[in-house]
This record gives sequence, structure tokens and C-alpha cells, in this order.
Amino acid sequence: MVSRRVDALRTHASWLQELLVWGAALLVPLTFALAYVLSRLILRPVRQIDHAIHHLGDGRFDQPVTVSGPRDIKYLGERLDWTRRRLQELDTGKQRFLRDMSHDLKTPLTTLLEGVSLLDEQVLGMLNAEQASLMRILAASGRQLQERIEQLLQYSRLQGQFASLNLKMLDLSQLIDQSIKSLTPAIAGRGLHVDRHLTRAAMWGDEAKLRQVVDNLLSNAIKYAPRGSTLHVAVSLAEGWVVLRLVDEGPGIAGEDRAHLFEPFYRGKPPQEGLVRGSGLGLAIVQEYVQAHRGRVSLDVPREGEGAVFVVELPPDLREEGAE
Repeated sequence: MVSRRVDALRTHASWLQELLVWGAALLVPLTFALAYVLSRLILRPVRQIDHAIHHLGDGRFDQPVTVSGPRDIKYLGERLDWTRRRLQELDTGKQRFLRDMSHDLKTPLTTLLEGVSLLDEQVLGMLNAEQASLMRILAASGRQLQERIEQLLQYSRLQGQFASLNLKMLDLSQLIDQSIKSLTPAIAGRGLHVDRHLTRAAMWGDEAKLRQVVDNLLSNAIKYAPRGSTLHVAVSLAEGWVVLRLVDEGPGIAGEDRAHLFEPFYRGKPPQEGLVRGSGLGLAIVQEYVQAHRGRVSLDVPREGEGAVFVVELPPDLREEGAE
């Protein structure tokens, strides 16, 4: 009797052991299947939300936010789409305001500049020395205000989104030569010298926008460089990048200004000799255009005798960058 019961218990235990083994064997694929289903239900809508947030961060408000998944996550997607529509309305209102403001400011400013030009050219009568000097000051101030308005509008078009690029093959060194030539009066006016080390750098880029980058950096260097000093401009090819290095012999960038230098409307320590401070948009536009080319702009550590050191790194073939 006892032996039969022992045999029965052993048989039952063997059956339970076999059942546990089969259960464990089935549990592993079931666990993976359940994990896959949960990942599809949860991770997919999370990726959709992350994708939508990146689109909003890039200023692309025209693409509706669609999120699938559980009810709560779908509701989160609906609220995110409401945020998108609200941002789109605000952006449209901002653009309308800037467009109207530019018209309201530029029209009377143009008339004012034309009148000042007529007086400065003495079309309406001779001016004495003091009057002529005043006319030149008024003309310079008017042109400066006109430039500020144009910069504001230009930055507004760029803010929050990559600028559209008209790509063509160009030589960055040749572009720099053209920019230096156009700024010759400003360079000569401050008695500056330009030391060039320009390697031929063929690359794909938007000629007008890269020219604006170079113009803004050179204008900034001219403004801060001491009279009679030298600007050092170099273009090289390094580790798959086209590198522009622009150095002045000015006071350099103060430590508290370095972290904010490329922020819009930020203006650091004013230039020497009482020159008028800029709008704080020139370097912000530089950063926007460089980033639109999938490049980088930064402040480098100055060596002995150097002031501000700006470094721009650009990919030679933006088409390959965009395809990655």
C-alpha cells in the first residue's frame, strides 16, 4: 500500500515537473510576444509624440499632430495638436505685425533719406560746413536705422526654422575675397590690415546666405578691432570640414558674454571709441545660416596677441549631410 502511494506521488511529481518545464518553455515566447505588443501600443505613440515635438521645435507648425494608441495617449496627442495650432496662429500674427511695422517704418524713412540726400548734395542750396556735417550725421543715422529694420525682418523670417537654401557649387575663399573687397571702405576707414590665408575650398552652399555670414563676421571684427590693427582670415580643410577662422586683435570677448553671444538681441560690451552698438542680430543671423548649412559656429580660445576668434565649420557637400 505504502509503496503504491509512493509510486503515485512520484508519478504525480514527475508530471508536475514536466508541466512546469513546458510552462516555462511557453512563458518565454509569451513574454516576448507580450513585450512586443506593449511596445507597439506604447512606444509607437511615444515616438509619434517625440517626432511632433521636434517638428514644433523646428517651427514647422503646418503639419498636424496625429497620435495613435490608448485613449489617454491619443488625448495627449490632441492637446499637442491644439498647441501646434495655437503656435501657428501666434506665428502668423507675429509675421503680420512685422510686415506692417516694416512698411510703416520704411516708407517714411525712405522719404527722409531721400530728403537728406538732396540737402547733402546741395541741390536745394549751398550748405555751410556745420550744416553739411549735420546732414552727413543724419544720413548715416538713417542708413543705420534702415539696416536695423532689415536685420529684424531677416531674423524674423529665420527664427524657429531652417532657412531654405539655394544650393550651388562655390568657393568659400572666393566669397571671402568678395566680401573683403566690398568692405574695403570700412576697413580703410579704421586703418586696418587684412592678413589672408585662403585655401581653395569648393563646397555646396547658398551663396547669398554664406556671403551674409562672412559679411556679418567681418563687420563685427571691423567694429571691435583697434585702429591700425590686423584682421586674420584663414580658410582650410580639416577632417572633412571647410573651416573659416576669423581673428581680430581687439579686447576679445568678456567671459560673461561668451555664453550669450549668438543669442538674438544680445549686445555685449560696446566697441571702443564710442562707436554705436549694433542691433544684437548680426551674430544670431550668422548662427541661423550656418546651422541651416548643417554647420557649426563657435568662439575659439585666443592665442597670444589675439582678440575674438570666430570659427565656422561647414560640410563640403550639404546634399550628403541632408541625406543622412
